[in-house]
Amino acid sequence: MDKKGDIWLVIGVIVFFLALALIAYAAIKSDLAKEFAKRIGMGEIPTADSERESTCQEDDGGKNFFTVGTLIMGGTNPIEDFCNSTSGILEERFCEGEFNSTEEYLCPLGCDGNACKTGVYTLADCTDNDGGQNFFNIGITTNSSGSYYDECIEIKGLKRILKEYFCNKDKDGKVTVDYTVYECLKKCLDNACII
Repeated sequence: MDKKGDIWLVIGVIVFFLALALIAYAAIKSDLAKEFAKRIGMGEIPTADSERESTCQEDDGGKNFFTVGTLIMGGTNPIEDFCNSTSGILEERFCEGEFNSTEEYLCPLGCDGNACKTGVYTLADCTDNDGGQNFFNIGITTNSSGSYYDECIEIKGLKRILKEYFCNKDKDGKVTVDYTVYECLKKCLDNACII
């Protein structure tokens, strides 16, 4: 065979395999389309954003250390917050977007079942009347430098922000009034998050 014949043979083989690949691709695509149509018909795949539900749901409003909450992830069994009465450490379960998360929090006054106890918390000369980082109750934190009131604030147009004051002991053992900024899931109203 001459060189032209060899080239045409190679081109023919390549075209043949490309044709086979396209036929296989079309068959697979057709099967996938049929499967999607079947699942849409059975309601397994939503067709509009309004039909989509979050795969993570909770009932205590977010990081609520002072209320027992239950988290449900997709079709799994509900998981309840857990507080270790010996150590006072709460395992708070909450949703972060579509995902579930857990945060450990040392309850200043100890556990009340599977949540932190509420009440006035005192650490050295610092007093917090809502028991700590309680985003869902209005609080006043006081020490020798003054009184600090939890407050709803607006940051970049977002009106769900709470500035939560609490008593804190730093790594050197000094007790101060500190604060954290927390984004309420629903709304910040009257200086507390609402559930």
